[in-house]
Amino acid sequence: MEGAVCSNSVSLESFLSSFMEAVVLETAIAASKALALSLHM
Repeated sequence: MEGAVCSNSVSLESFLSSFMEAVVLETAIAASKALALSLHM
């Protein structure tokens, strides 16, 4: 039973890390787009 709990926490951690990576990536893309737009004005 302990093994299942351990693997669940590991998969949750990897999911959270990939989710955070996606959020950071989206934020960086949005920021660069906003910066490019303000520079073009």
